[in-house]
Amino acid sequence: MLAVIIILIVGVPVVVYMIKSRHRRNNVAVLQDYKRRKKRRQPAEGAVSSPHHGTEGKKCSHCRKEAKHLTFYADDNGTVIGLCSACKPIAKRRDLMPL
Repeated sequence: MLAVIIILIVGVPVVVYMIKSRHRRNNVAVLQDYKRRKKRRQPAEGAVSSPHHGTEGKKCSHCRKEAKHLTFYADDNGTVIGLCSACKPIAKRRDLMPL
């Protein structure tokens, strides 16, 4: 009788530990949990993430000076750059297409 009690006292925690460790090794992520966490991190609707909204205060892609107005161009590779009015001749020389 004493042997049965000792086996139960030692055996039950070992079985519980084995079941829990098997559950922890599972590498499958639950998509519901991921979506829930992602939803919590999103800012509220209508919130502006930066004080400069739009093209005001943006830097020219060529001279890196801040400009109120940028004109965006695309080259043959599809790379988009924003140029200020001072760098407009560079866009014409490189034959960039305005967007």
